[in-house]
Amino acid sequence: MRLRKQTLAIGGAVCIVCLILHISSPLFSVVKAAYRKHIYQRLFESDLRLEEMRRILSEQKRHKERLEWHRFRPMSGESQLAKELFDMINSTMNPGNCTSAKYLLCEWSKDASWGLGSVIHQFIPCLSAAVATRRVLHINAVTFLPNSWGTYLLPPSDTCDDHPLIDIQDWKMVKTPEKSVANTLRLTLPNKGLDGPKDIFHPFRIPAKFANIVGNHQVPELWMVGQYVRYLVQPTNKLKKYISDTVTNIGFKTPIVGLHIRRGDKVFGTLKEADIIPLSKYIAEIDKHFEVLKIPTKTKKRVFLATDDTNVFNEASITYKQYTFIQLESDKTNRSNFMETLTDMFLLAETDYFIGTFSSNLGRLVHELRQQRYIDGSCMTSSLDDATYSYISCCYLGSIVETKPLKCNEAIDKQKETSYSIL
Repeated sequence: MRLRKQTLAIGGAVCIVCLILHISSPLFSVVKAAYRKHIYQRLFESDLRLEEMRRILSEQKRHKERLEWHRFRPMSGESQLAKELFDMINSTMNPGNCTSAKYLLCEWSKDASWGLGSVIHQFIPCLSAAVATRRVLHINAVTFLPNSWGTYLLPPSDTCDDHPLIDIQDWKMVKTPEKSVANTLRLTLPNKGLDGPKDIFHPFRIPAKFANIVGNHQVPELWMVGQYVRYLVQPTNKLKKYISDTVTNIGFKTPIVGLHIRRGDKVFGTLKEADIIPLSKYIAEIDKHFEVLKIPTKTKKRVFLATDDTNVFNEASITYKQYTFIQLESDKTNRSNFMETLTDMFLLAETDYFIGTFSSNLGRLVHELRQQRYIDGSCMTSSLDDATYSYISCCYLGSIVETKPLKCNEAIDKQKETSYSIL
């Protein structure tokens, strides 16, 4: 309104000048044309400002009304560094103005023949790269997840997820991505992602401001990755309800051990990546853990088993009757069963102790998820692969970092009393 009054005032002054001038003079025509141009320009600028204000108010209203957004759920005694890192990620993903923000687009170029754990592991470095370059992360996995990432997991940004992307440039063509002024940089996965474990934007690299985590966690690199997983892998209400219903239907109760046994193409055929591990070896680890817990004899000892081989569940239930085996029944060989696979993953992470293999992306992802369940969850998982797959190799692209021997006996005693739900 003020702008329009100012425009009318200016217009009035111009009209007085027009009366003084002879209406048929050439100068009058020039002044008249300038007056019209000025009026149209001011009105156009006014409309643009009003439109931008409406858009910002609409985004703010949508954010307030949204029922699902990223939340930090602290553990008692947890390092303040976890909250600081979460806030740093969250503020980067949710800037005050989506229009002036810069973006990182991570696109998945392959189909659903890839495993879900592998795909999620490809996207986690995207989050750390987005934070390091102060960009909002957009995920496009439509060739892998036809129903969109947001059907199962919260999109990285609560406020700018549907903001249009412009001026898209390839990350690989930019010498210093952190200095790029392009509105959107793009990483195409898996072939054109980050360069590897030595890339400065990878999630297991610990910035100096978080270096003190070494006093709270035996494997600080694992803690760092776990915090990115904590933010990126948050279930939607739809998935939460499915998990909750599953917990009720299968009798998921503590004390319970999580067991992930990968068969299929992981141990057979041309895609073989690991040797088959006999069921008896897994059971031996279960025995050890329940002995450590000192569970009373009459207490039902449950094992939540996730496997892509139905024969394994039948064998376990028949042969090892001292345990009650439960599972989510579904076709685990069908890689488009995302809801079921994610439910397996979250429930494995929710168990009192997890036994799996770090040669499996899902096994590594469960281990990373469990870092938000314990102050230090580095000892709350057993991998039955050889040492080359232990701990930091869990965290990305085969990177192996030499670590000091873990003090697991005392750690398990300490952590089992202070576990927290991740759901």
